[in-house]
Amino acid sequence: MNPLKRKIPMLIARQASASARIQSKQFHPLHGYYKLLLENPITPANPLPPTSPKARVIFGTRLAGPTERHEARRKGGRVVAGVWIPPKPVEPDDCCMSGCVNCTWEMFREDLEEWRDAKGKARAALAKSGGGEEEIGKDGEGGSEGGLWEGFEDIPVGIKAFMEMEKKLKEGKRV
Repeated sequence: MNPLKRKIPMLIARQASASARIQSKQFHPLHGYYKLLLENPITPANPLPPTSPKARVIFGTRLAGPTERHEARRKGGRVVAGVWIPPKPVEPDDCCMSGCVNCTWEMFREDLEEWRDAKGKARAALAKSGGGEEEIGKDGEGGSEGGLWEGFEDIPVGIKAFMEMEKKLKEGKRV
C-alpha cells in the first residue's frame, strides 16, 4: 500500500479533531484574567459623543445628493429675461481619479451643460424682446456667444475627453 494514501486521511482526521477541540473550548465561560478584563475594563467607556466633524464637512458638498446640490444651485441663480440661469459651476478639485460611478467631473459637466443651456435660452429670450446681452455676462461669466465648448476653456484636454466619453457612455452611444 502506498504510504501517502494512508497519511492523508490521518492528517485530515487530525485537522478536523483539532478544529473541533478549539471550537468546543470557545463555548466554555471565561475564567480568571479574561473574566476580570470583561468585568473591569482598563479604559472606561467614553460617555461623550465624538467631536470629529462629519464626513460632509470634511469633503464639502460635492458628495451631497442630487437634491441638496440642486437646492444649493437654486439659491445662487438669477433670472434673466424670464429664464433662470444657475450660477456657473466651479471646476472640481476633489476628484479621487479612481473611476467612481458618480465622478465629480461628471457632475461638473452636467452642471456646466445646464448652465450653458440656460444662458442660450436667456440669450434667445433677450434677442426676442430686444434686450441687451450685458445682463447675461454679469459676474465674470462672459457674455460672448458660446458654442459647444463654452465654459470648458480652462479645463485640461484630457479631462474634456474623459467627460465627453462618459457622456457618450451614459447616452448609450458607441465610443
